[in-house]
Amino acid sequence: MSLTSRPKAAHIRQLSRYFLWLTTSVICLLPLSALGFVVQIWMAPSGQQGILSFFSHTSDVQGMMDLARQGIAHEYRWMATTFVLLSSTCIVWIFIQLNNMLVFFYQGEIFNRQALRCAQTGFWVYLAWTFGIYSVQLIAIILTSGSAQLWTNFADSLFVELVNLGIAKLLVWALEIGTELNEDAALVI
Repeated sequence: MSLTSRPKAAHIRQLSRYFLWLTTSVICLLPLSALGFVVQIWMAPSGQQGILSFFSHTSDVQGMMDLARQGIAHEYRWMATTFVLLSSTCIVWIFIQLNNMLVFFYQGEIFNRQALRCAQTGFWVYLAWTFGIYSVQLIAIILTSGSAQLWTNFADSLFVELVNLGIAKLLVWALEIGTELNEDAALVI
């Protein structure tokens, strides 16, 4: 059911147009930055940094960049490259789902099954990515007997990530409820 005649829907349509530009920019720039990070991993001089010290800094991007500049041991560069590429692929996939959902919003189809499916897919990929990243980081911190600063960074970033996941799930639930109400209203009419 098209809601373009309602004023709030017109505002959502206009706002989604701006967010479409933003998500499209992120989708284009993120692979380039990931590729730049991979080049930095491979161009840095071979160092003594192990893969566990690299993984223990996953929530601290600056720490990962510093470790990459210092040099990761040559035999671990493939693992670091795979980690960076998989992470960036998941993030791009999340933004593609968000972009697809915004396309439906821009077309005036705010509460429909396709937009809901995009939101749910994006949320579940985000949840799996978060679980994977923080599991790897926790294992690496435990195995390297991480410092108090690493534990603090881990706890802080995990808390922020859990809040973000909660907000994302709340928005998905709101979209689910709106979709069900929209379908019920269409059946009544």
